[in-house]
Amino acid sequence: MRNFVYANLEKNLHLKVDSDRELVGFGDKNFKIGHCILNEVIRCTKASATIVVVLSDNFCSSDFCLQEFDVAFRVGKPIILMLKGEVDISLAPVAIRDLFNTYVRVLWRIDDHGEYELMTSWENVCNSILELGGVLGD
Repeated sequence: MRNFVYANLEKNLHLKVDSDRELVGFGDKNFKIGHCILNEVIRCTKASATIVVVLSDNFCSSDFCLQEFDVAFRVGKPIILMLKGEVDISLAPVAIRDLFNTYVRVLWRIDDHGEYELMTSWENVCNSILELGGVLGD
């Protein structure tokens, strides 16, 4: 899922943004080696226009994932929830539940072949990322 989301976001954002640089960061890929992990999470979060969280039950039970979410929330970055299948939202902390219950989210479903299928278009996802991040107008 992570590679699939990354590849599609990167490709579709480049269709909208004229840039040769990488537009999507994830995990520790952009961390500076030898630096404090938390400081790198904060640095990369601050450098981001919008944060996309691929929300799953595993995400909700991961202390590290929740810490990354908390950094994005505290820094005040726009956060888009992308739900990976059915998520037991009761497992999520209050801040995630509030976002879940208040804002439109990106949904995936499992198709007839057992594959994840995006329930909207990548263009719509990318437009939302860019609008929330202040890169595109409404």
